[in-house]
Amino acid sequence: MYEKVISLDFELYNTKHYWSVCWAGVCLADESFALSNSFDVIINPDIEEKFAGPDMKFPFKLKDLKKRDKFGAYSDAILGIISRGTLVIGHAFENDLRMITDLCKKFAITPPSFDFLDTNVLYNAVSGETGEHSLKSLGEKYGVEFSAHDPKEDARATLAVAKGCLQGKSLDAFLSEYGVHVGKFENGIVRKCYCGSFTAARKAKIENHNAVFDLVERLGQGDGQSYFIDNAITSECNASGLAEKILLSGGAVAASSYSADVVITNNLSLKADPKYISLKTALDRFSVPYDGYDFTPNKIRDEFGKPISLTEYYSRAYKKFARDGALNGKSVAFSKGAERRRDFDDLVLGVIKNGGSICPRVDNADYFVVENKSDVKKNFSDGRIKAYLHGRQATLMDIKELKSLLS
Repeated sequence: MYEKVISLDFELYNTKHYWSVCWAGVCLADESFALSNSFDVIINPDIEEKFAGPDMKFPFKLKDLKKRDKFGAYSDAILGIISRGTLVIGHAFENDLRMITDLCKKFAITPPSFDFLDTNVLYNAVSGETGEHSLKSLGEKYGVEFSAHDPKEDARATLAVAKGCLQGKSLDAFLSEYGVHVGKFENGIVRKCYCGSFTAARKAKIENHNAVFDLVERLGQGDGQSYFIDNAITSECNASGLAEKILLSGGAVAASSYSADVVITNNLSLKADPKYISLKTALDRFSVPYDGYDFTPNKIRDEFGKPISLTEYYSRAYKKFARDGALNGKSVAFSKGAERRRDFDDLVLGVIKNGGSICPRVDNADYFVVENKSDVKKNFSDGRIKAYLHGRQATLMDIKELKSLLS
C-alpha cells in the first residue's frame, strides 16, 4: 500500500514561530509499524529568544545550537526521504504539519506530498472516544516507555502506539474496519484525517476544511498572491466558493498565516496589520455572495494582544465621534446575538456616523440593541441581556428600530 512508513516529530525553540525547529526525530518502519531505523538532528533554530514553556528542558544551550546548521542544510535528510508513496505517522500532527509548511516557506523548500495518520485518530477509532490524548497517556495504555520531548523518542513512541492500535491487523484492514480517512499533505495544504467515531458536528467541521483541499487538488495553485483562510472560518463553513475564486483569479491557497501573502480572518485586533483582511473584505474582493459564511469573530485583541469583547473593540477603535446626528452623543450597547449579524460592522459605523458611541457595558449605555425584543426574556444565555433585565437603565431597541433611526 505504501512504499515507506515514517514517524516524525519536531521540537520548537520558540513556539511563537513554527519554523524555529531546534531538534527533529525520524523513525522508519514497515506497514505493520515495526521500527527499522531511527535518527535525530539538532538544528540551529535561527532565533535568539527561547519560548518553549517552563517544562521544556533541552540538553543543549543556544550557544551550542548556533554552531549547528539551519534547517535548510538538513531538509534532504528529513523531508527529502518523504515522497508521495510515503505514510507519515504523527501525534497531534497538525502542529508538525504547520512546522513543515512554515519551514518550507522560510527556507524556500518545495513542500513534500504524502499521506499521514494521527495517533489520536487511530486511538479514537479503536476506543470509540472523540477527545485528544497526550502521547504520554497513550503510551501508558499500550505499555510504551519513552523520554518525552526527545523527538526521536517521541517518534518511536508514536510508532509504537500506532502499532498497538492496529491490534495485529493489516493497515488496510484496520482503516476499512474502523472507517479511518487518511490525511493528505499536498500543494502545501492539509486534508485532515478522521474516523467513524467522531461526532457529526466534528466531522462536518473537518469536511468543511477538506473541501478547500479538494478544490485546490482539482484546480491547482496559481502563481499570484497566496491567501490563508483562517481555520476558524474553514471549520465553521464551507469556504470552497471563496477558495475557488482565489484560484480562478490566478492566486494560491496557503496552509498557514506565515506562508501566506494575505490572511483572511474573522479575528480582530486594534494593532493594524495590512497582511490581515476580514472575511467580508475578501468576499467583496472576489465577488463571492455572503450566504453560508459565518462572520462571528473568533478572537478579539487589543494592541497588546489582550483579549477584549467585540463592543470593547469598537468602542476603542472609534473613540472620536461627532456630537451631531440622530444619536446626538448617545451610547449604544449590543446583545451578543446582534454582534453575530453579518452587517454588524455596518451598524456600528452607522452609529458612529450618526453621532453615537459604542458602549461595551449595558449598564452604562443609553440604548441596548437586540435582534428581537420579544426574545429578550427567553434568552438568558446572553450575559448582556441578563445585565439589561437586572438594571433596565438603557432604552431597549431592536435592529429594525436602530436601522430606522440611522436612516
